[in-house]
Amino acid sequence: MYQGDKNTPEFREYGHYTRNEFSNFAMRLGINRKRSDKIMDHLVAGRNAAGKLLDQAFVPEEVKNIIRYYFNERLMRLK
Repeated sequence: MYQGDKNTPEFREYGHYTRNEFSNFAMRLGINRKRSDKIMDHLVAGRNAAGKLLDQAFVPEEVKNIIRYYFNERLMRLK
């Protein structure tokens, strides 16, 4: 995302970006902390709506489970 972003303790430990890195990136873009927190909270809150859409998708259940797994894994990074 920006120079030095992979040198954070979270990235070194987990190998992926976490809420902290996204918050730092937002601050670099000029978005205040309170606003960036609201944006990330809104994304996490959309989990149920996304799940309902996935339930209605015309794909095999096995594929739905794979999508759910990766979707939830990425959402957990924002918590």
